[in-house]
Amino acid sequence: TLGPLVAPGTYTVKLVADGRTLTEKLTVLKDPNTTGSEADVDAATKLSLSIYNDANTSVRLINQLEWTRLQLQDMQKMLKAANADKSLGDSVMDLDGKALAIEDQLLQRTVAEGDLKSFRGPLQLYLKFVWLGAEVGSGGADVAGNPDFPPTQSEIDVYNLLHGQLEKAQTDFNNLYSQVVPAFNQTMQQKGMERLMTVQVK
Repeated sequence: TLGPLVAPGTYTVKLVADGRTLTEKLTVLKDPNTTGSEADVDAATKLSLSIYNDANTSVRLINQLEWTRLQLQDMQKMLKAANADKSLGDSVMDLDGKALAIEDQLLQRTVAEGDLKSFRGPLQLYLKFVWLGAEVGSGGADVAGNPDFPPTQSEIDVYNLLHGQLEKAQTDFNNLYSQVVPAFNQTMQQKGMERLMTVQVK
């Protein structure tokens, strides 16, 4: 999708180049060919921005989980090469499973495998936000979009449902990195093994 369009209004545009900052006022007008009011466009824009922000949050969580799982794969190889205690390998697999369970809430595995057009499983949060954003906003793929009119009650209800599911995934994510990963690292450190690096993706 193209992302949200701005609502009609007056904005300040800032350009920073070669150490200089230039600002200029910019007025965005409503499309004169649409029957939607400025209030309609504003309502669509606000929901579009909320959807866009939640889609980006989903991506940040997915990326951090992927970095963690990649480290765990490497860690598993090192443990095998060092002929380490089986319990350590089991701990790595357990943590990987917990990370994957959170990622499964955000992105279906067929997409993670690179199969963007697979319908072998239901869409998960990230793509649900993408398609909802296309419906409410400026469209995408075979979705026309509807940025000049207020979102329907169904679109608002779906967004609220998805946002609640994202909050649950975020809570699970926070618990993983604030409690589960530190406990895992303590165990690995006590056994003289490498700790898991937590990479915060922005």
